[in-house]
Amino acid sequence: MDSITVNSVRITKPNKLLYLNPAISKLEVIEYYETVSKHFINELSGRPISMVRAPEGAKGHNFYQKHPTESFPEYIERVVIKEKSKDGVYITIDGLNDITYLVNIGVLEFHIWGSKIDDIEHPDRIVLDLDPSVTNENVVDDLRELSLSVKELFESNGYKPLIKTSGSKGFHIYADVKEFDYSWDELKVVAKTIAEKMVKQNPKKYTIEFNKKDRGTKIFIDYLRNQRGATMVAPYSLRSKEGACISFPFAWDKLKNITPTFFTIKNYQRYL
Repeated sequence: MDSITVNSVRITKPNKLLYLNPAISKLEVIEYYETVSKHFINELSGRPISMVRAPEGAKGHNFYQKHPTESFPEYIERVVIKEKSKDGVYITIDGLNDITYLVNIGVLEFHIWGSKIDDIEHPDRIVLDLDPSVTNENVVDDLRELSLSVKELFESNGYKPLIKTSGSKGFHIYADVKEFDYSWDELKVVAKTIAEKMVKQNPKKYTIEFNKKDRGTKIFIDYLRNQRGATMVAPYSLRSKEGACISFPFAWDKLKNITPTFFTIKNYQRYL
């Protein structure tokens, strides 16, 4: 079929494969986002959104897109945010038709700011991205150990930490910090301080070194997500890589059985 209508949006080539291994069509991606929409829209709503588009699917060329083009429909809300040298136009998402339209044009990943548009200068979320430089079974154990240490330090700061898979190489630890009323500069200092404490505990395994060539085999604790304009991949977002993995939240007591690519479009339903 050449096109169908889903959520009041015309979908072209619904059977086009966006993932090859496993074989996942555009329509199946839309159906996935429909299934998780209650949780997913709650994560997206009110936040500036950036996207990773893969018009030819996960195997093809993909690119990061911060701003909407003129072809984006009017029902997708725009918001103007002051950037370093100019004003930038971003989108926000509050409905399934928004998501459906974006998937139709090849968006697989949804990335979110750490603040909402009604108070853009005060972040309401802190996140540490635990990103290993190598991937093997021992590294997953190290990731789990580091995750629990970060959890403890978050809790000692009065946060209630959550964890999700990155859907790629690591885990994301994040928490609501709205009640602390941080500025962006303050949040970055807090996040860096936590990351530095983790490195001090085990400098042979962990690093905050930004340059990949200088990390060796250590796990990079990325605190730089906590600055104005930085994003993290949204909870429940697919990743634009073969495997159709999901950046998926899970309970802390499941950590011992979870790997960064554990959740996929084929198995997620039993964990909702």
